[in-house]
Amino acid sequence: MSDLLRIARAACAREGKKREERKESPTASAEANTFACFPPFPSGLEQWNQSEAIRLMHEADKMVEQSGVDGRDLDIQAAAVMVANASLTRDMETLRFALAEFAIAVRGVASRMRTSESCRARA
Repeated sequence: MSDLLRIARAACAREGKKREERKESPTASAEANTFACFPPFPSGLEQWNQSEAIRLMHEADKMVEQSGVDGRDLDIQAAAVMVANASLTRDMETLRFALAEFAIAVRGVASRMRTSESCRARA
């Protein structure tokens, strides 16, 4: 889980530095490439379970490692930010949704990686 949060924090910090360099204030158009924030209150029927949330985020973190994708990939970073935001809501349903989106991002990056490797092998 710490790697996942580290990736998310690094992505947010880079965005903040980019905005600062451009002297912009955060706007909806500036955030077009990131996931929207979740409401800051629980909305699901499932009660928040801290140990289960940590276990789920740890599994997501292991998925990145096992698939061999680079955690610095922009799609992975954006998905990690979404998971970090979802965990702040303390809503299990929101967290599970964000983790499902994270898994999709990891599989997508892994698929692109395999495709580019097979193209290089053919060349």
